[in-house]
Order: sequence, then C-alpha cells, then structure tokens
Amino acid sequence: MTNDKATIEAAVRAAFPDGAPPKEVVQSAKNDAERASVKTALSGHRWTAVKHEIVRKHRDVLPLLTAEAFRYYLPAWILTALEGKDDDVADAIVNAVKPREGELDTFHKERTSPFTPAQRSAIAAFLDAAILRAGKDGWPDATAARRHFA
Repeated sequence: MTNDKATIEAAVRAAFPDGAPPKEVVQSAKNDAERASVKTALSGHRWTAVKHEIVRKHRDVLPLLTAEAFRYYLPAWILTALEGKDDDVADAIVNAVKPREGELDTFHKERTSPFTPAQRSAIAAFLDAAILRAGKDGWPDATAARRHFA
C-alpha cells in the first residue's frame, strides 16, 4: 500500500465499518468534567461524523476510552491526523497504539488485538506515513508501533 493521504484514507474507510457507535465510551477520566466532555463529544456519534475539530480538542483521550470505543473511534483520529494540521493528533495515535510492557501490555493487547487484518493494514499505512513525515531522524515510537502492526 502506498502511503499517500488518499490511499490511506480509502483504506481506513474500507477497513473500519460505519456501524452503530459503542454504548459505553469512557472507561476512566482525570475528572468528571473531562469525562462529561468526552461523553458529550463522542457518545451516540458514528466515527465518520466526528469532526476534526472535536478530535483535535480531545486528542489525548484515546487511553480513556473503553477498548471498544478506542477501536471504533481510532479511524476518526487517523483521518484528522492525515489532514496534517496538528502533529499532536498523530502523536496521540502513536502513543495509544505503541506496544507496552508489564501491566500496560494487557491494556494494550485488549485494545489492539481485535483489529482485523484490514484494520491493522490501514493503521500500519498511517504509521508508515507518519514515520516518513518525521524525516531523517525518524520517529522511534511510531517505528515501534509499526512493528506491532506488521
């Protein structure tokens, strides 16, 4: 798969169904205001309807989502990151999908193991593009994440 924006976007849209959103969105939050904000922003909304502005505002909440909501809404984050207007969104994705050690490994596997081969391929294509965009110095966390989605 090539790593141009249109090809990656098409792969994401083909791999991630636009089904009903998960009933539970947030598993934990730093405070009640953050929980309420994330629930309001995402609950009941299909991932394809989540606007880039919402993702940018809530870019760091991926670890707070339930495993099901993480897998469901990740493509909205990927499409926002592909816009290239905010590297913080790409960084949030990389941090959410890179492998972990110890107790966090179970948390990571619960979130990433259920991805289908097509979803894994779309995520890998996004990570390849992120690594290329990082330039000659690369992006070690993205590279580690990419190995996980090989």
